[in-house]
Amino acid sequence: MNNFMVVPDILFLDTGYIVGLLNRKDPWHKTAASLFPLLKKVPHTITTEAILIETGNALASIDRALAISFIESCYNTPSLEIIPVTSNLFQAGLDLYKKHQDKTWGMTDCISFSVMNELHILHAMTNDVHFTQAGFIAIMREHEISNP
Repeated sequence: MNNFMVVPDILFLDTGYIVGLLNRKDPWHKTAASLFPLLKKVPHTITTEAILIETGNALASIDRALAISFIESCYNTPSLEIIPVTSNLFQAGLDLYKKHQDKTWGMTDCISFSVMNELHILHAMTNDVHFTQAGFIAIMREHEISNP
């Protein structure tokens, strides 16, 4: 069984997956939609306010109403925990950002990696290669490799 087929106890939800799922024109839409049943089986999903901001930004000119609806629904989803971007979390992300100047990781990525490291999360529902570079399993990428 491939890594993406195993239902993890906890995973991180990234912008790449959310935008891929919500935007039917996104090149990752088919993959995101096919992984939705897996996501629904995960007992504890984590994301951050930074991811929700990034999602709103990405969908602002595509479907703002859908972005608003999705973001608001996140706060009413019992299996989804939204981590606020506190000053301490922002600083942890900035520290990682400074430490890895050889990478093209953005601040949101670094905040995500800080949360994942703190909570010992290995799996991320994402297509972002930066997660793989940081030592995590990018489920959408694993899916693509296993289903060319």
